[in-house]
Amino acid sequence: MVDLLQKHLDQHVKQVRLTTRLTSSPICLVVEDHDYSPMLDRLLQKGKGAGPKQRRILELNPRHPLIGTLLDHYRENPQDPILEDSATFVHGLALLAEGSELPDLARFNRVASGILNRALHNDLAPAAAV
Repeated sequence: MVDLLQKHLDQHVKQVRLTTRLTSSPICLVVEDHDYSPMLDRLLQKGKGAGPKQRRILELNPRHPLIGTLLDHYRENPQDPILEDSATFVHGLALLAEGSELPDLARFNRVASGILNRALHNDLAPAAAV
């Protein structure tokens, strides 16, 4: 699943990996020791001659229910297109959590709406008659 997320997020993150340091959050973005902080990177992007935006590391908390459910879904159906949307969604959540801008706000909105619609649809489906 980590490889699938990496494939879908490759233009935005340099690596997707599991971490043990997160306790209550499902995901976070981190920099390596030699990289700029997100705030400095944003300032440099606004300046003249800014280079390409720095890609960071997306860390996943394998003990969080969101990541566990995502892994379960991947195991059931690794070809499901919702996994690509889920990659966009978790990356967007990590960006929002740190106060960063989303690379494609319209796409994030479509993905979030679709995931919520699917979740509500599944929860509201009539129970099978007994």
